[in-house]
Amino acid sequence: MKRVKACVVLLAVVCLLASVPFSAQAQEEPWLTLDRVVQVSKNQIICEFSEPIAVNVTQEKGPFVAIRVVKEGGGGLRRTKSDARMEWQFGIQYLDAKHDRLLCTMSTVALNLDDISDILNWRGELAEYKDTGVEIRFVIEELPDDTINYSDCGVCNITSVDGTKVLLPTYTTGYEAAQELIEVDMNYEFDTSMVSSVVVSNGLSADTIVAMKGSEYLAMQAEQGGSDQPPVITVEVVDNDPLIIALLLGGGVLISGAILAVAWIVIRKRKVAK
Repeated sequence: MKRVKACVVLLAVVCLLASVPFSAQAQEEPWLTLDRVVQVSKNQIICEFSEPIAVNVTQEKGPFVAIRVVKEGGGGLRRTKSDARMEWQFGIQYLDAKHDRLLCTMSTVALNLDDISDILNWRGELAEYKDTGVEIRFVIEELPDDTINYSDCGVCNITSVDGTKVLLPTYTTGYEAAQELIEVDMNYEFDTSMVSSVVVSNGLSADTIVAMKGSEYLAMQAEQGGSDQPPVITVEVVDNDPLIIALLLGGGVLISGAILAVAWIVIRKRKVAK
């Protein structure tokens, strides 16, 4: 009889513990991430994300996508000695129907360079800036509709398909941005016939490249003071939803109580039978 009681109590404890959500399991990852950036041709880059994405579910335009010379370790845009911006803008398209990769095509020329390989190898006018505390990164920067009172909640133009997750920023001064080093794989395989526009609501053809006008972008940057400050990395602490915890705990207690009640009735009946 003691063994039966011990087993019943142990079962109740296990049910109670199983009902308590551990944050690492019960809390879904709150961000989507830019996992890989790969040069695949003279003027194209592929971005790989942690899950399928949507562009501008909550915003009207953007993001601003570019190769930039930034402070080493990630940071704000660097300029030449003549104050020219060291950046090359890109348009974006979905690589295929899964929407977890973007095909990015270079759309502007800077410092007389129009080949990604030349940029990555610090050729031409870039040569004098090599080994000066800067590096080359691929940048996806937010362009919020409200350029004055926008919130610091990630790169708002890139979200999960349902809009509940936002692209995790690695640069958070001014407009937030995801910045990544660029790999090179000229043998990267993809089907060009599957490429489609990130814009689906205005009748654009499948080969439309969505890009931000440089003048419009600069105007928006001016409104919020530019983004040439040192980088600040933010870490979000995620707690379980108290309501969910209460419900799960309550359910666990009820189940445990029911098991104990049944065990008590069984034990009572056995005593009566004796």
